Amino acid sequence: MSTTNININRLNHLLKLYKLSEKDLMTFLNQGRKKILSERDVFGNQIKISILKKVDSLFKKGLEYYIDPKDLKESKEESIFFRKDTFNAELSFGAKQIITHFEEEKIGFSALSKLADFKNERTLPFYTLKNNPKKVAEEVRKQIYPAFNKDHKRFLKSIITKLADYNVLVFEFIESWKKKKKQILMAFISPLM
Repeated sequence: MSTTNININRLNHLLKLYKLSEKDLMTFLNQGRKKILSERDVFGNQIKISILKKVDSLFKKGLEYYIDPKDLKESKEESIFFRKDTFNAELSFGAKQIITHFEEEKIGFSALSKLADFKNERTLPFYTLKNNPKKVAEEVRKQIYPAFNKDHKRFLKSIITKLADYNVLVFEFIESWKKKKKQILMAFISPLM
């Protein structure tokens, strides 16, 4: 069996990001296995590539991520999971994967926009909890809500176009390859704070 060295700090970084314990990871890795893996098989100096692929099936970072010798530091800018401890709902692991994927997409887009000298400052006004929600909704609706179109697909496209005018980045993804309906996520390119 072929093995490789891994940067265990990167694996620990992911566990902390997703709020998983080593035991949680071992439970996932041992599902359906006849020969149970030990923590040493995963958290030692060497790891079998087949096991590393199973780890990556969970985090979806690519094998090169785990063998990169550069250590990562916990950063509030890196992920909402390092900024917030609680959410209004209990997030499933799949939801955390989707959020992490789109945070990485946003970081990549921001880097490309800097290289291309693309101006991506927030142009929508800032609001706080002190503002009247009804007035805020009316103001924002006037700015970004397009003329209604009975063709739902065209209407959605026109909303996305309006949002783009205000530097709001819209990500599209298919939650499951078997589903035909697409889900839409929006993120402001510039910080919300």
